[in-house]
Amino acid sequence: MPLRATNNHNSFALYKYFKDNQNDVIPYIINISSQNLGKHIAFVIGAHGNEPAAIMAAQKLHKKLLEKPELLKSGKISFVLGNPEALKRDQKFVYSDLNQSFTPKVTNGSESRRVAELSEYFKTNTEIDLFLDIYTSTKNKPRVVFYVSNNFDDLKLISKVSRFGLYVNINAEMFPGNLILESHKNSIPSYAISFGNENINRSISVTFDMMVSALEKNDIIEKNSIEKEELLQTPHYIDIYYPRESIKVSEDFKFMNDDIKTGDHLKKGEMYASYKNGFHIAHEDSFVFLLTKKIKRDNLGFLCKKYTLVTNESPTEEKK
Repeated sequence: MPLRATNNHNSFALYKYFKDNQNDVIPYIINISSQNLGKHIAFVIGAHGNEPAAIMAAQKLHKKLLEKPELLKSGKISFVLGNPEALKRDQKFVYSDLNQSFTPKVTNGSESRRVAELSEYFKTNTEIDLFLDIYTSTKNKPRVVFYVSNNFDDLKLISKVSRFGLYVNINAEMFPGNLILESHKNSIPSYAISFGNENINRSISVTFDMMVSALEKNDIIEKNSIEKEELLQTPHYIDIYYPRESIKVSEDFKFMNDDIKTGDHLKKGEMYASYKNGFHIAHEDSFVFLLTKKIKRDNLGFLCKKYTLVTNESPTEEKK
């Protein structure tokens, strides 16, 4: 059964903006190109239809580039609306979470149709140089970048774009049906950026700055040609988490420490949760990465190995 719509007019206006401005063979994608050859960057926004901040940032950037096309020095930008039907209804998804739907198990509904469209888009746009899938919750959440390929030069570049210091390596076993895994199949450098702020205007500004930084770093626009607010600090290093085992929910599941959080260290053999028939233990020295603490989900997160990569950037102060 689809989720119930909430009839948010702002969400419908964003949906209509993409519908009115789409110009790709795949629907709900807006392309804008320079006459000069260059790199191709694709921003995916709205994979969750109830996260409008990134869509609003994309709309703001698109309007600015239309008003001043001379800002575009080279290359091509694509704004890809992830889940149009969910956005129109102002809900996370209609039948299934799009970010878990690139799997044979999802066979009907609007998400299934969008999966087919986006899969075709990836296959016919393998020249994309950078693919950023952006998630912006209205709740405070950790700033994290999910990635597939261990290219440390690319990770350092993304750290300058996102200003985030937490990275999680993903694979099909731990993240089945994931959107960036699907794009990565076509050799497209792919990253998912996720964060949350209760202040939606801050989320819009952070996302806008990330998009502009990505264009600057890839020589699509001149540096400082579009003003940024620079709200986030530049990380001196990034922590890279490699999931080793899932934190699976079982009957009567309960963490031993109610205050458990991402980054907590567990020693080999340490009990970290109880359930009806016993305890969950860490099978090796591990660091916790939590997706959520809501026991409703089957998978709350992962026990990971953690490595630190120095970015050679000087730390800067974060603006409030």
